[in-house]
Amino acid sequence: MDLITVNPANAFDNILYRQVLDSQQCEKQLTFLSSNALATLFVDASGKIPNGIMSGNLIDYGDYHQCLGINNSINGMMIAGKHCTLKIPFLQNDLSLFNISSNDSSITSFIRSLVSGVNLLQEYKTLLNTTFLGEPALTVGICIPKVCSVSQVAEYITKGLGVSVNDSQVRVSSFCRLPQDKPSSVYDYISMCWLSIILLLTLLATCYDLFTQYKSTSGNTLITSFSLTKNVQRIFAFKKSNNYIECIDGIRALSMLWVILGHTYVGIFLLPLHNVVGILEWVQCSMSCLINAASLSVDTFLLLSGLFCIYSIPNNVTSERYVASLHLFYLHRLIRIMPLLASVVLLQSTVFHWISDGPHWTVMGNAVETCRVRWWSTLLQIQNYVKPVEICLPQSWYLSMDTQLVFISPVISYWLLGTKLKAICALILALSLTLSSVIISSYTNNYPANILNPMRMSEYKKYFEDYYINTVTRATPFVVGMTCGYMIRTLRMRPADHTYTVSKPILFLLWILSLTCLSLSTVMLHLAMSSTRNDQSLDNFINAFVRPAWATAVGFIIFACSQGYGGLINKFLSLPLWKVPSRISYSVFLIHFPVLMTDMSSATKSVYFSNIAMLYKSVAYITISIILGFILTVVIDGPFSSLQGLLFKGEMNGDRKNRQNIEKVSEWKKKIK
Repeated sequence: MDLITVNPANAFDNILYRQVLDSQQCEKQLTFLSSNALATLFVDASGKIPNGIMSGNLIDYGDYHQCLGINNSINGMMIAGKHCTLKIPFLQNDLSLFNISSNDSSITSFIRSLVSGVNLLQEYKTLLNTTFLGEPALTVGICIPKVCSVSQVAEYITKGLGVSVNDSQVRVSSFCRLPQDKPSSVYDYISMCWLSIILLLTLLATCYDLFTQYKSTSGNTLITSFSLTKNVQRIFAFKKSNNYIECIDGIRALSMLWVILGHTYVGIFLLPLHNVVGILEWVQCSMSCLINAASLSVDTFLLLSGLFCIYSIPNNVTSERYVASLHLFYLHRLIRIMPLLASVVLLQSTVFHWISDGPHWTVMGNAVETCRVRWWSTLLQIQNYVKPVEICLPQSWYLSMDTQLVFISPVISYWLLGTKLKAICALILALSLTLSSVIISSYTNNYPANILNPMRMSEYKKYFEDYYINTVTRATPFVVGMTCGYMIRTLRMRPADHTYTVSKPILFLLWILSLTCLSLSTVMLHLAMSSTRNDQSLDNFINAFVRPAWATAVGFIIFACSQGYGGLINKFLSLPLWKVPSRISYSVFLIHFPVLMTDMSSATKSVYFSNIAMLYKSVAYITISIILGFILTVVIDGPFSSLQGLLFKGEMNGDRKNRQNIEKVSEWKKKIK
């Protein structure tokens, strides 16, 4: 049993919150403010009853920064502001909780209308009362003196109004913020040291590299691995290789852009929303088709991962030699992903926490604390099975699933390096097992077909844990990728005088089928969001067959382009335009969600959802993520990739020397005989 839990409040200074409380000073300051104009600052900075409640706007934070900016010394009292966010669940709509004793009929009428008006939201209960969005609650920010607690202020105000409340039955949660309430942690010091080391190495290596260039001498390769100039040049060096599949650059880059676009729209649920009901209407219109199908980009990346597992194996490697070098295969994978992943986890745990602030910053606080508690499951690549709803870097579950598939891929790859019969049998068996597992899971559990279907949000947790991030149910595209990689690798190994051609009618038919499959997959995921459809069979069909079909269609495009049958599509996907985004895609993938979360956590008031506003946000997030991804690639990913190359070069040289020594010993023994 996992006893470690994530408490977002730990990201803030709870000791400071307790130290500033003083009940006597609070009573004194409240009495003073009740007859002083300074009280208008507190009232003005506090939230009011939100407008647009029937549209789903349940939040009014007030003016967070104005509240924390209050700092006045009057009559020997230091009166400073503290912003508190109150959450009042709607389920307590019983007027018997309120003992209304006020003679002011307007107060009585106001309380009754507020409480009873909540019942009008029952029409949208399915949308609002979900595991993902939490229990529907009115969220209001209030500004109070920092020496006061919320309960003490509430008691003071209700007494003045002549209204008493049964505290034992009313459910109200609160969280208060003060200026400079983010304490430094051990993670901050680790992050500072790590970043300082990286920057120092980059600076020294760059100076060394520039000096060697000035002297026209060859520098030490190990040192220049961290050179800024070398790594920038490496990103922009477009050297053609006969064995490189150029179209993959375009596919990878476009898929990465699709991921960010999809996360921008999904991330809207991280915002304090003004028109939640409007989102329900938008997801069912044709404009949302690409967004609803954005999760297919995951299957594209799984396809590419499976393809490279087999395609990257050199032609002269046999099954026995492959098994003998498995330790290098696993080591290569870990060294490839770990330095950058660990660095971004560290950034999320520390640096991003200090970038901004606001009344909604508890969302970032939750992300920060999750990384501080769950970093180990992220680095061990098991977070899709260990507390999957508490994931450090929400998008990095894909890395865990992909790594798990890569680690078990040698079971298939071994047979693919043998005879054709063994290879075909291995692929058929792997495809049958993975496809049957997802079919059984889909038709047995009746999952929704989309991760954020507003009409089935109560099933989000089950669908997310048991299907969406489950390696078993998502493995088919990976195996399809291995099949595609095997076919391309086999053709790569054929003698130069052995050529083959595909007739134009068959090629045309395959292209039509592939493009039709891609289009239908996108449309079907969009149709699954309809609120008027009650047929579960479409969801089951999508979960069981659409993702493998999508991977098969993309796999055909890669195969056709690699064999010279891509035409204009190959030319488009092979444009130099895609090379740089493709090379930094791993960094962009890791950094884009912290970028997105930083902006959305900085919200100071409810945000009105509109398609054009989200498109502008998407462009901003893509731009910033590409810039930061480029920097991370240059200073972390690039240098460690170079070090990895040097390491494996030494390993391979060592293996080559061992083989030469064995051959010499064998020849010497023969001579002795």
